[in-house]
Amino acid sequence: MPRYPRPRSYDPRFNEPLGDSALDEHLPPLESPLDAGASPGLGLEAESPLPPPPPLPREQPARSYPVGHFAHQKLDAFAIAREALVRGDGIGRAVAPGHEVLIEALQRLLLGAYLGVADAASRWGADRISSLSAARSQAAQAAATLEAVAELELAAQAEVTEVVSLLSRLCAMLVRLGDRAAQPR
Repeated sequence: MPRYPRPRSYDPRFNEPLGDSALDEHLPPLESPLDAGASPGLGLEAESPLPPPPPLPREQPARSYPVGHFAHQKLDAFAIAREALVRGDGIGRAVAPGHEVLIEALQRLLLGAYLGVADAASRWGADRISSLSAARSQAAQAAATLEAVAELELAAQAEVTEVVSLLSRLCAMLVRLGDRAAQPR
């Protein structure tokens, strides 16, 4: 018996290598996109014989998330923080160029308050009180930043007042949550 490797198309049933003609007898002919008139590029440049699929309907993303999977999703304070984040970011995006530092600070502070509420919800005891305090501080700084945006007349006073009132409500909720966390059970 020879000690050389067998060919890849070796068929042990017939004890002989298969040639191309033996494969062609058993397999159906392959159709290639090139046979349909496409050029050999990254995509099919020629028109396909099939019509393109209809576009999928685009629905507006819902702002409600499943409740109950995480501790922060059960908190009303988290919903308020989310609403303040969305509305405040909208105000920031509408500000004319040239005030990037102020807008970046606003977005960072709003996101910090939002994430701080989520962080505090998953903690207990002194850690929870500390996280609630940090989130409240971020919310207060975001409100002050929005007031600066209004004073510089970079955004409409009515829009800013709505978001500042949301942030004020968030701060009150976080104080109450902190008081509850400090009480012994």
